[in-house]
Amino acid sequence: MHPFADDNGRTGRQILNMMLMQAGYEPIAIRHDAGSTYAGRLEQWQAYGDPVPLACMVADCVVREQCRIGKIVSDIRRGHPIAGHARGIRE
Repeated sequence: MHPFADDNGRTGRQILNMMLMQAGYEPIAIRHDAGSTYAGRLEQWQAYGDPVPLACMVADCVVREQCRIGKIVSDIRRGHPIAGHARGIRE
């Protein structure tokens, strides 16, 4: 999502996260190494009107984030430290 002509992807990803949160989902992180994939799928949507590849990528990110949160909750319930989970956000 690029809401402005200057290709400010960060703003677009923040708007995407706002939309996800309004729909009851957790915000997602598009992995740094997936940036070119994200851009390509976004371009496919813009150029050919096909949102499916981008929607699938976002859905995969939502599932990954839900699994990460579930693991954190599980670790907390078992009394395990959660300090190492912050690294998982960047991976």
